[in-house]
Amino acid sequence: MFSFLDEMSVVIFKAGYEMREYGPWSNFKTRTGGRNVQWDGDNATFMLKKLSYEERKQRILGTPGIGNNKEEKLIIEIRKERKELGKDTL
Repeated sequence: MFSFLDEMSVVIFKAGYEMREYGPWSNFKTRTGGRNVQWDGDNATFMLKKLSYEERKQRILGTPGIGNNKEEKLIIEIRKERKELGKDTL
């Protein structure tokens, strides 16, 4: 039954850092998809660039389609980013 499920896509966002839309989970362990990912067994560490205040002000933040259990965490991070930049929160 699980063979009929679509592969999950991964989006990584943390306030103050670049946003990564990596796409399919299977790309993480390849050279192209995993160029900024370090693996320790099954644990991934994502290397994100810290953005300057000007870089942060210029980007547009949206909310991609994500699972219900992670949506709240993503919205909290987006609100934190918008608050630090003096913008209205969602």
